[in-house]
Amino acid sequence: MHRYSRPAFYLFLFLLSAIVYFYFPVGLFAQPWAPLPDQLTFDAFKQQLASLRALVDLAHSDLARTQQLLLFLAGLGTIYALAQGILSFKSLEALTTRAQTDLADHKTDLENRRERLDKEFATLKSDLQADFQKLRQQIESQMPGIEGLSDRLNRALQQFGELQRQVGIHRKTFSRVEPDIRQRVERLETYFPLLETFRAQESGELASVCLLFSVFHMAKAHHARQAEAALPLPHLQPLSQDEMALSRYYLDRALKLCPHDHRLLNEKAHRLMNDSSDGFLLGHPSPVSDRLAEARALVAESLRKKRLQKRALIMQAYLLDEESPARTEEAVNHLREALTTQDWEGIGDGHPFQNAVPHYNLACALTKLASHLGSPISPENEQKQLALLKEAMEHLESRTSFDEAGVLAILNTDLAPNGELYLLAQQPQFTQRVLEVRSKLERKRIASEWNA
Repeated sequence: MHRYSRPAFYLFLFLLSAIVYFYFPVGLFAQPWAPLPDQLTFDAFKQQLASLRALVDLAHSDLARTQQLLLFLAGLGTIYALAQGILSFKSLEALTTRAQTDLADHKTDLENRRERLDKEFATLKSDLQADFQKLRQQIESQMPGIEGLSDRLNRALQQFGELQRQVGIHRKTFSRVEPDIRQRVERLETYFPLLETFRAQESGELASVCLLFSVFHMAKAHHARQAEAALPLPHLQPLSQDEMALSRYYLDRALKLCPHDHRLLNEKAHRLMNDSSDGFLLGHPSPVSDRLAEARALVAESLRKKRLQKRALIMQAYLLDEESPARTEEAVNHLREALTTQDWEGIGDGHPFQNAVPHYNLACALTKLASHLGSPISPENEQKQLALLKEAMEHLESRTSFDEAGVLAILNTDLAPNGELYLLAQQPQFTQRVLEVRSKLERKRIASEWNA
């Protein structure tokens, strides 16, 4: 093909497009406009206008009817809703009435059943009481050992004070408890199930008996532990643990009978304060801080029940002194308060050692308070320290009016360096008097061992 043929073809297409583009508009506008038809007269136009008005009126009429229809439907819907609401209210009212009626019927039925059950229970209780009386009479008639049980229980309980005193004093020296006392306590313990049966309403008296048994078995446990230490038998269950378990059982039983009895609270606090590291008294090892915290709560509760009682005040003084050296003066005040009453409020009431204990503790507390004044002591505190030590010496001499087993060993410990009475023994004006107290206790110990 010739090299000019393609551009010529493009030029031809361009000219053809231009002709078409310009021809049609010119030809269109070149055509003449058609005139209005002669038939379209004013009357025809007026007639068409009337037709249009008729159509508009018809539309207005349809619109009015439509509005009426909508209003009718709205009113009908409102009436329907009101009717439905009234029917629902009536249905709910009927349901409420029926529910109240059913509830009243059920309540009446329950009251009738309760009355019937109460009558049946009363009848059953009366029958059981009658059967129990018959059984008791049969047992008393068939078992001569139970005849006169009440008399024997009364006699044992009349001697209860002496049993308490002997056992309470020698809780750690069981061998010093009189054999007759041991037998009477053991005999009373065999009657304890019968006591619980026939005197269950006397909870206070039963709690006192349980406390006696608890301290009795604790004394036996200490005695057995000393024997076990002298002759260990690793292949046998230690008797001391069994006895101590019985002691805990009776104390827990007493606390269950009288949980707010201050004597029982004192006994529990005493065991918490004096338990060993292996938990011998409590049955399980316990940190000292935890035991003392529990003991503080028990002693505080006991003092709320009865303020003037020696045992709780002495324990409170010990706990205050153990808590902080700054509270030693408070401890001294509690011990002085303990000297104002004769009530021990624990097992073993009425023994002379109960009056002597606060004297010895007060001597230790006063000496400790005097040591807090400083060393070397300032001139202004010298007279105050001398007065405290003088009072401590007087209380220490009062303590020797009774010799409890082990007091001499405690005194020797307190007179040693770092002991609570060391400062008192080092004062020249009191040294001879302290030695006389020690000699007096030594003579009493020798006499006691000789008499035993």
